[in-house]
Amino acid sequence: MADKVNGNYHQNKIMRRHLFICTYLFIYCVFVALPLKLFANGNHTLGPSYSNTAVGLNYVSASGKAALRYTATPGTFPTTLNVSGIPAGATIVKAFLYFIAGYNPTAPTSVTNTLVDPTGATTNFNVLPEIGLDGPKCWGETGNACYRADVTAAITGNGTYRASNSIGGDPTDGFTLIIIYTEPNAGYIGSIFIDDGLVTQYSGLFGYTTAINGVTANTQNAKGFVIFSDVQDNVGGTTDVYINGNKKSCSRNFWNFEEVPTTLADAQTSVYDSLDMGSGDCIAVALFGTYFQRADTSVIIKQPFNDTLLCTGDTVHIDFDVTSKFRPGNVFTFRLSNIYGHFPGQIIGKVNTDTAGSFTWVIPDSIPAGLKYRIDIVSSGPAKTSNDNGIDIVIRNNGPRIKATNTAPVCEGEGFKLKSTDSNPGAKFEWSGPDGFADTLQNTELKSSSLASGGVYTVKVTVLNGCVRTDTTNVVIHPLPADLQIISNNPLCPVDTLTLQASTSSADVTYQWSGPDNFKDTIPNPVIKNTRKINAGKYTLKATLNGCTKSIDSTITVRDLNLELGDNTVLCKNETMLLNPQVPNASYVWQDGSRDTSFRITSKGVYTVIATSDRCILTDTIIVDYEICECMPFVPSAFTPNADGLNDKVGVYVDCIPKSMNFMILNRFGQKVFTTGNPQEKWDGTYNGTPAEIGTYFYFLQIVGPRNKHFEFKGDITLIR
Repeated sequence: MADKVNGNYHQNKIMRRHLFICTYLFIYCVFVALPLKLFANGNHTLGPSYSNTAVGLNYVSASGKAALRYTATPGTFPTTLNVSGIPAGATIVKAFLYFIAGYNPTAPTSVTNTLVDPTGATTNFNVLPEIGLDGPKCWGETGNACYRADVTAAITGNGTYRASNSIGGDPTDGFTLIIIYTEPNAGYIGSIFIDDGLVTQYSGLFGYTTAINGVTANTQNAKGFVIFSDVQDNVGGTTDVYINGNKKSCSRNFWNFEEVPTTLADAQTSVYDSLDMGSGDCIAVALFGTYFQRADTSVIIKQPFNDTLLCTGDTVHIDFDVTSKFRPGNVFTFRLSNIYGHFPGQIIGKVNTDTAGSFTWVIPDSIPAGLKYRIDIVSSGPAKTSNDNGIDIVIRNNGPRIKATNTAPVCEGEGFKLKSTDSNPGAKFEWSGPDGFADTLQNTELKSSSLASGGVYTVKVTVLNGCVRTDTTNVVIHPLPADLQIISNNPLCPVDTLTLQASTSSADVTYQWSGPDNFKDTIPNPVIKNTRKINAGKYTLKATLNGCTKSIDSTITVRDLNLELGDNTVLCKNETMLLNPQVPNASYVWQDGSRDTSFRITSKGVYTVIATSDRCILTDTIIVDYEICECMPFVPSAFTPNADGLNDKVGVYVDCIPKSMNFMILNRFGQKVFTTGNPQEKWDGTYNGTPAEIGTYFYFLQIVGPRNKHFEFKGDITLIR
């Protein structure tokens, strides 16, 4: 081990080991056991401090050893930093000056960094607070501090700079100046990531992962870099640095700034860096960084560019791409050359974007006809000009413009017409549209449409000079109610309640029902109670959605079952009546619980039957009464109309209530002296208002009895006074 007390080797190994052990215990007591408030951010670790990505971003560095305490090969203080490689016209973006210095017993409370530029101008910088504090590096100091000064204002370009600080050259290890710039007209985008702090370590391997972003498949010139110090150059040998798996064996320069080329994978987001400190030495690490480039952003007109035969009034679509994003606020300016293909020509439009997109241009009638037009794109941030579209564009005057129209909107299933206006003789038409539609007529028609028929229809008109005009028209097809159906409880039994239900997957539908017996309704789910055969038949549902109506039918069956016991009736005495309902496939239960298919009535009463056929239940009732049906009339053979209250009148006497009667009395001359149809009405023995003659009279009697039985009688009556 090289002895860092005086820079010479000790001959006594035991003394060196004791010195190391004492030093290690001192480090532990001072830096480990003490409270963490003694350390600033970056204490025994590194962290992200700076990153940037820009067109033409790059960096240069210059380093030098200070370390006057290192008597074996001491440095210089102020330390010379020779900067080269900054291209002419470059813009300085940022510059950092790094140095590490030991302290004893405590870190300085005030540190000033001085930088003298190549012109001799001097600038002072306050570099507190430190970016990291950590333990000693075997020099007997209490600890070490790493400082970073933003010296951007002092950078004038290439040349010799001299760096110093208020701490002095003895405890200061060295200086590194990193200058970040953008070069003009660069063909790449540069990205830099710096993680700094301070890590002091005795021997072993120190590893760290740097987070990065923006890596693409075309990333190039990638490298990592590191600052480490206190590797003694009088010992010989190398210190190994690993960047993203790439190894570099570095000479021991006491103050080292090392770069290691590497390769980054597409979309890689981190880089693992490490430093192999070997054994028997103390080393400090100030930073790890990563830098890479990718191709500069440019704008490209996408190929193939097929709009090469154009006419005034045509629409040109230009799709463009970029290799990477432009600066915010960038404007792409689209230019049309003159008729010979030369630029700048004229501006035809602009698009405000920093990435890929498209541009649409309608060729105005003012553009003169030409055979060699070209189009290119000019960006503003940065200023770039694309290649032109790569092929000559022919622009011809196409006369009147065309217009495509249609007769939609229509409802699903209805037809519509497509029309195109054009006055060019000999023009050819090509229609195309949704669902594979194609036609070559100027005006065409679809007799029936589906929802797939809706959309944009394009008519392409080719005139005799080869120009093609196109126009589009949008056809709107309104849908009918979807999945429409009628749900019912068909078939029905007599007197059942019919339930109808309109079912559809569409919303906001209105309904119109119609059916037998003048049925109409507008609710979705109507009902009809006590259905009869008159309610059977076709029911129609009309469902309307946004003015479009769909109609469906459903046939409802009311089973032809009839249970009729007949009207209430009256039977003649000793007469019977058979009730025989004759309902198909029915079983019966009568009022007395009997289950015969018929029932014989022998007495008056209320008779009821319940018939069950399939799931239908029918019932009927009849009331039966009895009466005397034989109408046997009696007509007295004589009467005495003398007002004595006895036999003063003569008439018909019956023991039934006849349905009709005709009673007529004649005199001996055949004259009708009395007639009546009412059994209660009697003859009082007068004729034309005067007493009739005493003598014999004749009668005729016709009676229809209760059972429609006809009776006829005749006889004579003697009038006595």
